[in-house]
Amino acid sequence: MADMNLSTWVYETFQHVTLSTEKFDPKSKGVIKIPEINRDLTVGLISTETIEEFRDLCFSYAPVGTIKDDLDPEWYAGRMLRVRQMLTKMMIDEKNGRLAAKYLDVLTKRDPKRWNEKKPAEVTVTDPTKSINVTFRIAD
Repeated sequence: MADMNLSTWVYETFQHVTLSTEKFDPKSKGVIKIPEINRDLTVGLISTETIEEFRDLCFSYAPVGTIKDDLDPEWYAGRMLRVRQMLTKMMIDEKNGRLAAKYLDVLTKRDPKRWNEKKPAEVTVTDPTKSINVTFRIAD
């Protein structure tokens, strides 16, 4: 096998952002197998902090002879967006509260702008003699 760049290997190999190795395919009306490497790289996106860390993790999975180069930041941002969306969907759909809390923990670390519960909030109650209107303002 000829040497290839890491970015080429990642773009060709990482086709599914998933934590499962199976996916329902409506075209075939059945389940298709997803290569385990897609699960490994999805977990890698969740567990690494930067594009450089993710690149280094990918390099550890790449075939011998692969030349390490940089990944496209837009490609990485798109994959991170899909990971956050997948985790959010899993958290919302999860019936087990403990597991949902774990998804929330991951989301809090991976997407703190949207999920960090430690942001201070201001609560204002207007005219408590009638109906109560509660307004939450998240501080910057």
